[in-house]
Amino acid sequence: MTAYNASSTAITVEFQAYSPEQLNGILRKYVFKILKAKVVNSPHWIYTIPIHHSRRRRAASGDSVIQNTLSWLEEYTVYSIQASVFTNKQGPYSAVLNVSTDEGGNLRA
Repeated sequence: MTAYNASSTAITVEFQAYSPEQLNGILRKYVFKILKAKVVNSPHWIYTIPIHHSRRRRAASGDSVIQNTLSWLEEYTVYSIQASVFTNKQGPYSAVLNVSTDEGGNLRA
């Protein structure tokens, strides 16, 4: 998983899609846990990306990249992000990845 600041209030997260051989069941959703880094008792948010399956079977590609932008964050703040997958139950979270939103403000000429 990688993440980078997209703006002063947004972070883009990218990660490799799982292939069916790597999963224990049908992939139902990706789950992200997001919280402010280094803040004692920081509340965390759970953000999910549901997976929509069609009746027609398609070969899943392990080299597909999933990308999503989280755009409701605070300016110039470091966030800790972890990812997980959900099949018949939620799997373990990934290692913590820290990323910061950009510094806000107006540009002056």
